[in-house]
Amino acid sequence: MYKKNCNTRKWMYLCAVTGVMNLLAFIVCLYFQQWFISGIALLLTIRQAIVLPKWRKKIKQERIAENESS
Repeated sequence: MYKKNCNTRKWMYLCAVTGVMNLLAFIVCLYFQQWFISGIALLLTIRQAIVLPKWRKKIKQERIAENESS
């Protein structure tokens, strides 16, 4: 999924937006008592919450590398 020429910041924002949308889908599905779909949305939200800090760490490492090379 990640390539060296890809902008990490864009991936981080995409990850955050996906997590928020999954959380909203979870809440809506619970309201309408769609248990199976809400379970899937909850699992996706948890996964995005795990992945987002990894992207943040990667951005920090890129900034440090840029500062050292300057």
